[in-house]
Amino acid sequence: QPVRFHDTLHTLHTDGHTLYLETSPHPVLTTAIQETNTHATPTLRRDHGNTQQLLTSLATLWTHGLTPTWPT
Repeated sequence: QPVRFHDTLHTLHTDGHTLYLETSPHPVLTTAIQETNTHATPTLRRDHGNTQQLLTSLATLWTHGLTPTWPT
């Protein structure tokens, strides 16, 4: 079955979700997410996918005024 990534992002955007954290070791979806007029922040990088990198990404979002929904 094909992955309907763009349709899924559109539905999420319609529901008010506009910020995404990409948590893959190679952030290939970040560009595709940003093309849908939403904001994507990659968290992990190949050979740098540790807790420090994740926390740095979350801190970047925080300093831009975005608050993660921690329970989810």
